[in-house]
Amino acid sequence: MPATCRSAFDTILSVDKTGGTTTYTEISLVLNIDGPSREVGSVETTHLRSPRKTYRPGLPDGGEMSFEIEYDPADAEHIFLAGLADEPEVLSWRITYPLTPAKHHTFQGFLTAFEPSAGGPEENLTASVTVKVTGAVVETTAS
Repeated sequence: MPATCRSAFDTILSVDKTGGTTTYTEISLVLNIDGPSREVGSVETTHLRSPRKTYRPGLPDGGEMSFEIEYDPADAEHIFLAGLADEPEVLSWRITYPLTPAKHHTFQGFLTAFEPSAGGPEENLTASVTVKVTGAVVETTAS
């Protein structure tokens, strides 16, 4: 039986701005979210008598999460994000998927890029944001 396709409509990205209270604030005007990209590295185990290269799995890596916003330089959350590029801080991030009951991906991470774009005269202001995940991505179901 084929998997059910789900709409991304109403997916919410939020961050715990206080760094530990798990009081999440929604990031406004999010256009898309990519990741977090869960990755596993490889460690070479080839020895002098190996007829081919051999490997074992390395440590899991949460990779990165990137997202794009319709940038409003006066928006409090967008000002907060831009500030994280100047004063990095590990914070808790949460993606809430629009399921019943809702599913969350929660992880620790720090901003590694904030890139505004003015585009052209017929385009909206946007900004691309990248967050490096540190530690595990935890999936939970809302109660």
